[in-house]
Amino acid sequence: MKAEDLAADWPEQRRALFELLGVDDFATRSTFQSHVLKNRNDQFDPGTRELIEQTLGGVIPAMGYA
Repeated sequence: MKAEDLAADWPEQRRALFELLGVDDFATRSTFQSHVLKNRNDQFDPGTRELIEQTLGGVIPAMGYA
């Protein structure tokens, strides 16, 4: 499940996400905002980004990201 998909249709994708996590669906005040997602590539310094990529190495591709 990609963050971009969550941003595109939060109510429907939220239901799918919660089902995947095995929790009951409920309306949330927060939503994903697509304009914020575009600014996240440079959010971490190179060392932190490398640590994240190493730690989540198997998860990132499973979520549809290169």
